[in-house]
Amino acid sequence: MGQWSSISAEQEGRFAKFRDRKHRIDKDVVRTDRQQALFAVEGSEGLKALHRVLLTYTFYNFDLSYCQVKQNPSHNALDPRSRSSNTKP
Repeated sequence: MGQWSSISAEQEGRFAKFRDRKHRIDKDVVRTDRQQALFAVEGSEGLKALHRVLLTYTFYNFDLSYCQVKQNPSHNALDPRSRSSNTKP
């Protein structure tokens, strides 16, 4: 887990920027393209992993903030089936 996972509810209540970004991620993860098998089932490991990746990156690069993207590039990182056989690691 990322450093964000050690933030208590009380700390989060005083940390407005983190709370705002976490709220955006919480909303965006549920709206992820459900046509992708990795994200098709509510509460799936794929959705949980996506949530962790987005929160971890947001916390890692906190000054950048968080913004929604149309096609989430995290999908390719989370689902090895989405990688082309011609793609080098």
